[in-house]
Amino acid sequence: MSKYWRGDDFHRKWSSLSWLVLTLYLLDIQHVTVRGQYSYQKPVVPYENSGLPDVIRVGGLFDEGDTVDETAFKHAVDRVTFDATILPRRRLSPQIERITPGDSFHAAEKACDMMSGGIAAIFGPQSAEGASHIQSICDAFELPHIETKWDYKIRKENYLINLAPHPATISRAINDLVESYGWVEYVILYENNESLFRLQDLIKATQPPARKASLRQLSPDDDFRGLLKDILRATQYRKIVIDCSTVKLAEFFKQAQQVGLMNYQFSYIVTTLDLHTLNLEDYQHGDINITAFRMLDPDKPEVQSVVRQWNNLLNTQGSRGQAYNQQSPYYYGSKDQARQLRKPMANPVIEDNFQMMKTETALVYDAVHLFSKALHVLDSSQRIDIRPLTCESTDTWQHGYSIINYMKMVQLQGLTGLIQFDTSGYRSDIQLDVIQVANEGLIKIGIWDSKFVSREKFSWSRPEVEEIVVENESMDLRNRTLVISTLKNDPFCMFKLSKVPLRGNDQYEGYSVDLAQKLSEILGFKYKIHIVSDGKYGSHVGNGVWNGMIKEILDGTADLAIADLTINNARETAVDFSMPYMNLGISILHTKPMAKPPSLFSFLSPFSIDVWIYMCFAFFGVSIIMFIIARLSPYEWDCPHPCIEDPDELENQFTLLNSFWFTIGSLMQQGSDVAPKITPYEWVLTDHCCNNKKVNDIMYINDLSLFNALWVIMGGLFRQKPNIYAKATSTRMIAGIWWFFTLIMVSSYTANLASFLIVQDLEDTIKSLDDLPKQNKVKYGCVGGGSTAAFFKNSEFTTQKQIAENMDKFNTFVNSNFEGVERVKNSKGKYAFFVENTVLEYITERNCELTQVGGMLDSKGYGVALPKNSKYRQAFNSAILQLQEKGTLDDLKRKWWKEERKGAQCVVGGSSESNPLALDNVGGVFVVLVGGCIFAVVVCIFEFFIKTRQTAKSSGGNVKEALSSELKFALAFSGDSKPVLRKKDSISSQAENETAMGSQYLDLGLDSYGFPKPVNRQNGGVPPDGFT
Repeated sequence: MSKYWRGDDFHRKWSSLSWLVLTLYLLDIQHVTVRGQYSYQKPVVPYENSGLPDVIRVGGLFDEGDTVDETAFKHAVDRVTFDATILPRRRLSPQIERITPGDSFHAAEKACDMMSGGIAAIFGPQSAEGASHIQSICDAFELPHIETKWDYKIRKENYLINLAPHPATISRAINDLVESYGWVEYVILYENNESLFRLQDLIKATQPPARKASLRQLSPDDDFRGLLKDILRATQYRKIVIDCSTVKLAEFFKQAQQVGLMNYQFSYIVTTLDLHTLNLEDYQHGDINITAFRMLDPDKPEVQSVVRQWNNLLNTQGSRGQAYNQQSPYYYGSKDQARQLRKPMANPVIEDNFQMMKTETALVYDAVHLFSKALHVLDSSQRIDIRPLTCESTDTWQHGYSIINYMKMVQLQGLTGLIQFDTSGYRSDIQLDVIQVANEGLIKIGIWDSKFVSREKFSWSRPEVEEIVVENESMDLRNRTLVISTLKNDPFCMFKLSKVPLRGNDQYEGYSVDLAQKLSEILGFKYKIHIVSDGKYGSHVGNGVWNGMIKEILDGTADLAIADLTINNARETAVDFSMPYMNLGISILHTKPMAKPPSLFSFLSPFSIDVWIYMCFAFFGVSIIMFIIARLSPYEWDCPHPCIEDPDELENQFTLLNSFWFTIGSLMQQGSDVAPKITPYEWVLTDHCCNNKKVNDIMYINDLSLFNALWVIMGGLFRQKPNIYAKATSTRMIAGIWWFFTLIMVSSYTANLASFLIVQDLEDTIKSLDDLPKQNKVKYGCVGGGSTAAFFKNSEFTTQKQIAENMDKFNTFVNSNFEGVERVKNSKGKYAFFVENTVLEYITERNCELTQVGGMLDSKGYGVALPKNSKYRQAFNSAILQLQEKGTLDDLKRKWWKEERKGAQCVVGGSSESNPLALDNVGGVFVVLVGGCIFAVVVCIFEFFIKTRQTAKSSGGNVKEALSSELKFALAFSGDSKPVLRKKDSISSQAENETAMGSQYLDLGLDSYGFPKPVNRQNGGVPPDGFT
């Protein structure tokens, strides 16, 4: 034993040599990654001179009384020996020694005894004192030391490997779970200083005011009743994080149940990985929220196989003193029997022996297989000799460092998940199951993985068991009596109108009451309606104290709340909400505006100002275009006296003034003294009998040619009968398009004018939220201490912040919606009330003088409030979803908003204002007008060119000169008459014709222009024949 204490000197002496040997080994092997369940393949063909002994002895040090870990060690060694795929043609031989916990000298003596027989590694022990001394011996003799206990000291030794998770990883998982649950106020209970290492991340993250915690140490005498009573009195603490041994945890739960902390109001997070080893039957049906982590998944086939084999082993094994090698054939029997035992269970369940398998026990099992795998890989590259070592000598084992490094390099899928080590040799990459106590026992609800770096640090698997959970939760609720907190507010909860006194639930009615009844029918619970004592919905008043319905849920006065309770972030920190059963938003309730006095110029209202301006431009533009085209078109120049067959000059009726008169007359739709007559009165004498023909030869003509007939019909269609008739196609085209324009505009004006005369403009003092802070005539407020007040107070928008400041400044808050509605009704338009649109709809259905101003200011919903982390939340969500799908929620709203309590009294009409027609409404008519004018100009150009050319040719003149002179005359814009183009030899005969024509006029009683002379009836004058 004296040489043992010089182990550090030998370690330094042989350290450099060991590194050299390891480097040579690595040149001969490849990096091997093993996946699957204890099944391996040799990656390299072994050298001829390499190999392991047929029997490899491994030592196991176990504390006295630790039969479970000792059995797991023996089972793992025997399985490696039996399974040829793990360590082919080799057999492990376990060397078991039991030591007294805390006796370091005894542990060192046992280790030296093992080494003297030649061993390849030492497993254990679990006690901290013994493990420290064993590690010193292994370091001195370069012997692998394999641990499975949780060690918070984080020792980094060359010949030590620990399969337990790294302490920092467990600490991070605990803090992530608390953060994921959204806990902001909780109690941290710990057993000793070792517990603080597991809780260090949670303690560091607890920084007020975001998160508050009370740190309390558990009493060493296992009397926790005083501590539990303190927690019960502190109403703000209903979340508890506890770190202690499983033995102390079982006693804690027992005393907590006696004090009254084991119910649905309290939530627990347990840091132990061995919650499955406790008997939780007393808490499975108590609505208790207990969450923990575990590394063992009983649903995995490899875990089930080991549990079944272990169960058989424990049932068949003899006394503890019996040799183990005599139990191996009896345990396994034949190979067929062994294969049958390794098959997964048909219906995986947690058997009784699974409760005996602690995490450390499973780690022992995994440690043996990891060691065997490292030997198998090392056997592929070199020959390994295992020789005896004595603690009195200075000899070391040359292969120990290689085995440790190979164990850190390989990966293995074990009972505790994927076994792999980081660059520092720690097991920091792990995956943990999140488990929770349910009616059927412990259920898996999620997975935490150390590799998760995103904001969502958990992979929740609750949807996979959602139907089972909901069904079980529904079964839990059946025949239970729940206290439902609510608030009296129409139409959600009201007293029944009855002449007979009513008691209990029968005295209430409303939407919330009916909703509670529908939920109870689906989930099977009974209920008692309780009106909240302080009449508040629930808001945080400071120091973790709440009021209203939220406070009653936290205090346990009520089990849930069903009311017009808005879901918001602040309330969700204290309670849980179901999915929304009604969506809503904040609106403004105000009195309907008064009618404005009529304006003197109300007749201008049907059109907007820009339309009037465009119409003026259209009037002047069409008039000027008509004037220009009429001068250019030859067909608008006509003889002023129809009896003169060959006049010297022509006149144009479309002077500038007449053009304006034509367009204004059409616009005003004024009539004319010229109108078609019924045949045969359409026929008149030709030339007023101015020819030399006899009376019997006088000809009658009809002025309604086909072209003129179409012109008259189009004028009638557009309701136009002007005094001035256009003759040319171009001018008639402009006139027609103008008539179309005036028809549309006049019709639109007339139609819109009627609505302006019927609907009076309303004098709105406010039209939207932005108008409120800009005026001081109308005050505004809301219910104090509710979600509406919090909405304005916590808003980041300037307008809403200013509104919140003004409400505080003028103290315009009210105590209830009823008080706010009455204040609006009595204010004569001087008060506006912020309220949810659901309440507003109910009020405006029954108070016709009130109305909603603007739209909704936000979007939110009403939900059923439940205690935090309530196990019944999913059940209520499922029930609400059923009511939505069946249309029951819509039927309830229709019933209480439209039908009951004198609903639907106020008929909601259309808009209270008529909007003037803007250019967007009638812009197309202006486009048609402009297009018609452009087309008329093109037609006029063709008329001008063709007619002037024909006239020039018939008179023998030059066409170009005629076009030039006619164009100059038209564009001179002077005079409404022009000379007629004629041949020079026809000038002398023109006078003779005029003289002869004049004498004929005189004989017929006509003047020189062919019109009847005035008749002097006093002198007995008689008008000529054919005139009256």
